[in-house]
Amino acid sequence: MASTFTFMNKLCQAIASFVAGWLLELIAFDKTAEIQTQATMDKLLWMRCIIPILAYVATLIAMHFYPLDKRGEAELQVALNALESAEAAEHTNAE
Repeated sequence: MASTFTFMNKLCQAIASFVAGWLLELIAFDKTAEIQTQATMDKLLWMRCIIPILAYVATLIAMHFYPLDKRGEAELQVALNALESAEAAEHTNAE
């Protein structure tokens, strides 16, 4: 389990590095320039600030409409317990 977690962690880090580099290339970031162009700076602002804020607001809106309260939580727990019991019975019958 620990090896799988370590592998997945390193894989996600590699993918994140690739995506970050690809995005910087996409917005024409020049690592050798002392001052970036205004268009690049605007795209960096969108990429680092505006888009995450919009995604956070969208998440908050979606969570507002998600129907989970104490009663819903109890119903979900009953359904999960029933599913777990059915799987346990199926596993017992298979042996």
